[in-house]
Amino acid sequence: FPLKPQASKRKMIIMAASVGSVFFAIAILIGMVIIDGSIRTPARAEKITGLKLFGALPEFNPAEENVDIRYLEDLLLEQMHGNMRIEFYERALKDKLPKIINIFSYKIGEGKTWFSTKMANRISDYDGKILLIHPNEKQEIALDTVLIEPDKPKANVHEIIYDITHEFISTVSIAELLKKHNLSFNDFGHIFLEIPALVTHQIPVNLLKETHLAIMILDSHTVWTPSHQYAYDLYKRAS
Repeated sequence: FPLKPQASKRKMIIMAASVGSVFFAIAILIGMVIIDGSIRTPARAEKITGLKLFGALPEFNPAEENVDIRYLEDLLLEQMHGNMRIEFYERALKDKLPKIINIFSYKIGEGKTWFSTKMANRISDYDGKILLIHPNEKQEIALDTVLIEPDKPKANVHEIIYDITHEFISTVSIAELLKKHNLSFNDFGHIFLEIPALVTHQIPVNLLKETHLAIMILDSHTVWTPSHQYAYDLYKRAS
């Protein structure tokens, strides 16, 4: 991750989410439109994935425009938090604790940890103690994908970093995973569970069965291939 914004145009991160078997989409628009086979725009993302748009950040070039990045980011995170609360309310999950949110992507470097940490920090301002679970996965996110220096978890955001092993993939439940770290399942209001990249690792099926909301992150420059579709379909089957 860079400490300062780079001088190139930002990309677009698309996030597709689900509650149970009902899927919808979240999008952070940080991108330039390119004429090729990539995701490119929200409309194209909706067409390719069959999901709907949930939120957006406008395109800009930090080398040419005077943009308050933090302000735009705050607006987007607030919008996304509000939409998540509405989704939980409409599905009679508003009193369900903890709420389990899965973050996943096709490959590493698309911003899973960047997003989940920021969202966990934002929700912790409103809803108390949060648990952030993410893999010890080499971060290879492109320099021009990140807007600003990544956040560190706040004091009331507890963090678990796990090694991607057969033992983790076979974990029976989130409660079992927490027990290994001397934590209680009921101590948290929200749990962000980031799983390893779909293209390189198996899916922890047992853990996905406990998920209330899932968010898929995609780079707008991604060319959606049969491999992407296969991985996405496999994820849906597992969840």
